[in-house]
Order: sequence, then C-alpha cells, then structure tokens
Amino acid sequence: MNKVKFGKGEKPTSRSEQWKQIFKEHYAEIISASLYTFVFWIPLFAWVLFAFNFEIFQENSILNVLVLYSGIALTLIIAGLGLAGGFYVFRKFLWNEGCNVHLDFFKGIKQNGKQFAQIYLFIGIMYLLLHVVSQAIMVTEWSDISIIAFLAIEYVVFICLLIVAFFMQTQTIFYENSFKQSFKNGIRFLVGTVLKSLGLFVVLFLPFILYEFVPNGTVKLIAILISAIIYFGILELTFMCHSLELFDKYINKKQHPDYYLKGLDKVEKVDF
Repeated sequence: MNKVKFGKGEKPTSRSEQWKQIFKEHYAEIISASLYTFVFWIPLFAWVLFAFNFEIFQENSILNVLVLYSGIALTLIIAGLGLAGGFYVFRKFLWNEGCNVHLDFFKGIKQNGKQFAQIYLFIGIMYLLLHVVSQAIMVTEWSDISIIAFLAIEYVVFICLLIVAFFMQTQTIFYENSFKQSFKNGIRFLVGTVLKSLGLFVVLFLPFILYEFVPNGTVKLIAILISAIIYFGILELTFMCHSLELFDKYINKKQHPDYYLKGLDKVEKVDF
C-alpha cells in the first residue's frame, strides 16, 4: 500500500492551517483511524452497556460502584492502545512523513502501547476513585449545597488531570520521557494554557460529557456511535495539533531543533 503524503502543494505555515488541510484532503484516513481506535474501545463500551442494563447494578452502593468502575478501569487499558495507534498516525501526517493508516496504526501500538497502557491505568484509577468518593459523599448527612460543591470540585480536578494525561500521551509519541517527567510537563502545559485547554476539552470530550452527565441510555448509545464513525479521528488530529503548537514553542525550539515546526513551512507562526 502506498503511503499518503500530506497536502497537494505548499506546506501550511501554521498548525491550524495544517488541521484544515488534513481534514479536507484526508477525511477518509481520519475515518479509518477513528474506526481502528474504536475497535479497541469495544470491550469498555460492551462492559458499560452490559452493566447499565444489568439489574444488580441499578442499586446505588459502594460495592456496585467498585465492581462497575473497576471493570471500566481495566478495559480502559485496552482502549488506550487504540489511542496509541491513532496519535501515531497523526504524528506521521503532521510531520509530513507519509502515512499508511492500516500499517502505521499498529506500528504506533507496538512502539507506544506500554506507555499508553500505564497512562490509561492511571486514568482508570482516577475515574474509579472519582465515583467511589462521590458515592461515599452521597450517603453522608452533609447538606445538599455541600455535596454539590464537593462533587463539582471533584470533577474539576478529574478533568484537569485528564487533560494532563492527554498531554502525557502526545509527549509519549514524540519524546522518551519518564512517566513522572511527562506528568510534570503536562501540568505545566495545562497551567500555561488553562482557558484554551479547558475550552478545547469541552468541545473534544462532548461525547464523554454527554455520557457522564445525561442519565439517558439513548443518549449514551448515540455518544458511542458518534465515537465509532469519526469522533476518535477528530480528537486525535485536533489534540495532536494543539500539543505540537505547545511543544514547538516550549520544547522543540531549544531542546529539539530538528522537531521545531516540522511539517510546516519554517515560518514562526503557530496559532492553532
């Protein structure tokens, strides 16, 4: 199979321009990457659909929460392998290296699967703790306002850590950092771009937000189907563009000059 080169002519001069051109010219590859990624999320979605339709899990209890979200934490590890492949595919596109989605997706898993498994185990444990603590708080004698305030703080912390985890994933694609170093860098990127990153999160993670906060089985199923068709590809491409903008500015320019603005015309413009 032939590798797909980025663009039909001149290289773009910014990541936002690059995003638009890839979306316009390679939407078929975006859908392919999305479908491949979705396959690795099937165990998680199957567990969720089973659990939420199984009578024993309808009762709110610490034990049920532990079983349900422990299953999610474990299947998230498999799901993370799909992101390892997808992010690697879009690294190839963004660096204009030529890409064969059907081969490079699995090459990305081979190269980065171990690190992504660790990151998604971390995400799964965070998600499990979020719901266990939330369930414990719900049965206290705290006032409604106190409970709502505590839950809100919990979700804000979780979302911030989730964004940090995504910066860890994109760092893994480009650099050989330790888990600790990637985590520290992820916090720096979040703090330095908190409004932009949170705004991007709301858009990119809309299916997750719908799943988490809308207690309707049909809505949950729609969110899953959207994920299968194109969502994962858009997520991977967009977050890689966002990350590369930051990496070019804060890491590559001094520490990795060979990476700096790679895939773009060498014009100092990164405005994604």
